[in-house]
Amino acid sequence: MVIFMERIYELYVLCDPRDSEIFYVGIGKKGRSTSHLPTTRNLLRRGSTLKGRHIRIAELIAENLVPTILTLETGLTKLEALDKEISKIAEIGRADQNKGPLLNKTRGGQWISDCPRTPEWISNMSISQKKAQN
Repeated sequence: MVIFMERIYELYVLCDPRDSEIFYVGIGKKGRSTSHLPTTRNLLRRGSTLKGRHIRIAELIAENLVPTILTLETGLTKLEALDKEISKIAEIGRADQNKGPLLNKTRGGQWISDCPRTPEWISNMSISQKKAQN
């Protein structure tokens, strides 16, 4: 697929400006890194239950602060970005596993919206998630 070869993806982190702690690792293109703040504001306006990174961002909003966005790498293919996201999350560690400060809820690498969701793909992702939890 051509989409996987385009060098349009980036790896970024969200940091708490109060202590510079990294609390989220993400990948994306076309402004994905800046979408978390307006998404959290929309969730707050709707009275939605907040989870993970949105709780931290809401805390910052309440103090008239915003997360610091650091772009770690640009010009990545989708597959490179997915691989680097997995590595960075493992390196820093997730809070839900008591291994670090990250509020990411997965090991990373699940953001493959251009991939067809075949039964084989779903099975492989399930196996991958079970391994990541152990």
